[in-house]
Amino acid sequence: MSLANLSFLSVLNLENNNFRGGIPYELGYLPRLRVIDIQNNQLNGSIPTSLFQHQGVQVISLAFNELGGEMWKGLWYVPELRVLDLTNNNLTGMIPPSVGNATKMMNFSLSGNRVSGNIPKEVGNLSQLAFLYLFDNQLTGSIPATLFNMSSLFVLSLGNNILSGPLLVDEGNIVSNMNVVSISLNQISGCIPSNMCQLTDLKLLSISFNNITGDIPRNIDCLSKLKMFLVGDNPIKGTIPTSLGNISTLQYLYCENNRIVGQISPELGKLSNLRELFFDNNYNLIGQIRKAIFNISSLEVIDFSFNNLSSRIPTTTGLHLPNIKQLILGDNQLEGEIPLFITNASKLRILGFVFKCIVRRKESPKYVEQVLEIGTRHLVSYHEIQRATNNFDESNLIGEGSSGSVYKGTLSSGTAVAIKVLDLENEKVCKRFDTECEVMRNVRHRNLVPVITTCSNDYIRAFVLRYTPNGSL
Repeated sequence: MSLANLSFLSVLNLENNNFRGGIPYELGYLPRLRVIDIQNNQLNGSIPTSLFQHQGVQVISLAFNELGGEMWKGLWYVPELRVLDLTNNNLTGMIPPSVGNATKMMNFSLSGNRVSGNIPKEVGNLSQLAFLYLFDNQLTGSIPATLFNMSSLFVLSLGNNILSGPLLVDEGNIVSNMNVVSISLNQISGCIPSNMCQLTDLKLLSISFNNITGDIPRNIDCLSKLKMFLVGDNPIKGTIPTSLGNISTLQYLYCENNRIVGQISPELGKLSNLRELFFDNNYNLIGQIRKAIFNISSLEVIDFSFNNLSSRIPTTTGLHLPNIKQLILGDNQLEGEIPLFITNASKLRILGFVFKCIVRRKESPKYVEQVLEIGTRHLVSYHEIQRATNNFDESNLIGEGSSGSVYKGTLSSGTAVAIKVLDLENEKVCKRFDTECEVMRNVRHRNLVPVITTCSNDYIRAFVLRYTPNGSL
């Protein structure tokens, strides 16, 4: 039976099955067809060009299949199209300028393919577009300024491409209501432009893993609704702006692997909703860790490791971190006693201290001695491992086994390492992790490669070992 005979068909919904083969060309000629939803199957071949010339179709959802080839061979004419979701296929080619003809489109998702070329400026003609997902492709060129003047656009996701040039080409006024701007893992350069602060509805700004320079803008607090500010792994300089402390909504602050200098702003202690705070691997943060930070009860992760911080950790008994899971302060110039309030942190899973001198024990409490023993473990963050392996690129994969994979990488200090990443789906392997950490940290043998450090959080369990070329782990 030919699909061409189904002239009254308006909705085709075959999602979440195991259909194979190609998409019938005749679909594009069914006059009443409005919805094509065949996502999450095993379809292959190319997308029929007839689908992009259907005058009545409103939804085309072909995500999570094995479709390949170039996406378009001819002009678009889909005047009623609202949703085009082609996520996670093997599509190649370029986004054609004629995409601008789909003026009613609200959701354009092309993530997880191999699409190349520039983002056409004609995307700015999509006056109703709310969601633009183009991450994880091979897009090049600069980010069109027109994207920041689309009042309908809610989410802009361009991460993990090869985009270059400045963050904003045009330094003029921005007309936008965007909530999410995610441009991490590209080659964006230049400073964070001052007119970014016109994105007053922004809740997530992710520009990590680029080549962005300059300072964090002093007026960053004009982004008063910001919840996530991710600027790590850029050569950003300058000091921590005091205005960061005015963003009361901020929950995630990632400024690791930058070149930030100076003291930790006491204004950070005003961030009463903060959950994760990363300033590790800046190397030139100095002075003491502010007492106010240890009074943010919502904090789950604090990482100031690999800096030049000194003095004592605040020991006031009123300090309280009831939700802290990771407290990592290693590789600084800290001294004095480990605060007793840490022993009340019942959710603590990772504790990292490296003091420049022997820590003085108070009289007898056994729990202090236990904290000291745990505190000698040297740790790195997930972001450092991600950077060291180039986001776990296959070119750095040097071995696989039943318990996980081994990658070659280079830490920000320049040390060549082998990183054994455990399989989180293997429950037995994960349960052994803590035991193996303790055993491998203490054992010494001429035939064993010593463990440099470990990493453990919700996303990863990993050992970092000294790399031995042509050797065996």
